Amino acid sequence: MRRLFLLLALAVPLGTSGSAAAERYTLDALVRRVERSFPSVAAAREELAGYDAKRLEQQLRWMPFGDFNFTIGGAPKVACVDETGMANPNDAALNANCVRTNNVDLLRGSGSLVDRSMFGGHTLRVDIGLTQPLITSGKLEAAALNLGRTGARAGRAYLGRDKGDAVQKAIEVYWQLKAARAAVLLFEESQSTVRNWTQRIEDELSGANPMRYTEADAARMKIMLANVEVWALHHKRNEAAALGALRALTEDPRADVDEAEIGLLPQLDDEGAIAGWAAYLDTARGRRPESRLINLLVDEGRGWWQLRLGEMLPDIGVQSGFTWGDAPNVARPQRAFLAYWPNPLGVFFGLGLRQPLDLGPRAARLQAASADRRSREAKREMYRGFIAIDVVNAWSSLKEARERVRETERGEKVMRGWFASVDENLALGLWTDGREMLEVVQGWVDFRVRKVYAIADANMRLAWLERATGTLRGLDDPELKEPR
Repeated sequence: MRRLFLLLALAVPLGTSGSAAAERYTLDALVRRVERSFPSVAAAREELAGYDAKRLEQQLRWMPFGDFNFTIGGAPKVACVDETGMANPNDAALNANCVRTNNVDLLRGSGSLVDRSMFGGHTLRVDIGLTQPLITSGKLEAAALNLGRTGARAGRAYLGRDKGDAVQKAIEVYWQLKAARAAVLLFEESQSTVRNWTQRIEDELSGANPMRYTEADAARMKIMLANVEVWALHHKRNEAAALGALRALTEDPRADVDEAEIGLLPQLDDEGAIAGWAAYLDTARGRRPESRLINLLVDEGRGWWQLRLGEMLPDIGVQSGFTWGDAPNVARPQRAFLAYWPNPLGVFFGLGLRQPLDLGPRAARLQAASADRRSREAKREMYRGFIAIDVVNAWSSLKEARERVRETERGEKVMRGWFASVDENLALGLWTDGREMLEVVQGWVDFRVRKVYAIADANMRLAWLERATGTLRGLDDPELKEPR
């Protein structure tokens, strides 16, 4: 579905106008749109709700737990008769629930008997049992609660990671589109200039006094004009691709960027604003979502180890229960210690201890948890190394891009003066070497376009560094604040 949407967005002509005006996004507006509604961010936000629910589940494990059972069934018709005349008087001993007298001779089975006719009545029974945990040997005191808190923190770290990726992508698309459009305008301006100069050379060659231009000079300018047109088509393609990506990110087929002129972000105007890479590395260790995730991996491993250890130890809790039963056709027996009878009524309350006996499998799981914890600690060091490499690469790339902007500005300034001199000579009808005209046009266009892309690249490299250190806009939202 998203591929289809992207194709439709790319199919929209750049100059399309409809009944509804295009939504023109500033950089801040685009970031707010993406961090609010981008699918991966929305999915991570829903997963965060699941992590919070799991944390609540761990907290609620301290509440009493138990069972409620209600049963209804059939019962034989019970009629107490004298045992006299029975074929087997010992049957009375097997049907003692039908006792009708306080004086029962259990050895000889004196008493009453049961008429075994089927479905003569019904039975009802209600059983309620509750256990309140007091001591669970770490299962609830530490391990389960730590795992719940770790999960909630991990959910926010994953949300920050996905939000950072989406915001960085939006910033890159914004500046790519800006740079491509600026390059297209520069090449269109260059086309006009080269076309004008080419026409002047041809006019001189066709006149009575052709000065010193040659057919080779005219050919060089025509080749330069063709190259400029080819380069313009290339950047128009980049513009169309960036515009399609923008519309896919915003899920808006008419989305566009503002018309502000491309320039360095304010953070890059001050050369001293870019600190050393060590300062950025310290920031990344505390604020980058992936840094929090690798720490949580170790915390989770410790929590599982504590839980597996607690599973080998006993639990202590307060137990209580209530039992009630009713069988209208069966009288309550007179024996106090009869194991089962249809008409129970009672309440019990006590202190219980439960000790698992399958210690072998539980010990094996504890060993696996110990190995997993050590593995997570080793992986944490590995991931920290990856993050450090990413931070240093982002920092060095930003420094290089900032220097490239400065050098292209210097080169563009020199070429602008040279171009103005040649253009003035042509306007005054003075002779200018054809090779010089070719070099000045090529250098002038080259430095102007390289300057535009250097500015866009520096802005994107800044976003990369902020993403690598966890300081990118959108990563300080209250929804990313970790629970205590």
